[in-house]
Amino acid sequence: MSKKTFLPPGKTELVLSHSHSLDAGVAWGYLALQASHLGYAAHGMTGFDIPRAAKELRAPDDYRVEMAFALGRVGDKSILPEALRARGEPNGRNPQSDFVFEGEFPAG
Repeated sequence: MSKKTFLPPGKTELVLSHSHSLDAGVAWGYLALQASHLGYAAHGMTGFDIPRAAKELRAPDDYRVEMAFALGRVGDKSILPEALRARGEPNGRNPQSDFVFEGEFPAG
């Protein structure tokens, strides 16, 4: 989760944080790197019921559920059904030329 507001130094009122999602992403990135360093696997997910997660976790209104992740040791892939085993292979991601550009945002 990320907190959508913060209290600036010297202020008494909360203000909206423009970077709260970025902050959560950086925290996730470092967690994933540290997990790998320690011999664990970390798998980030957004394909879950976010409103239900917020409700179940009793998230305050000024927090946003950003993602979930699984953390553990990699097991023997041979015990997985074939369909799940195939998901562990490289999946042909979009080429960078589809989304990397220089200058103004391309029309489209």
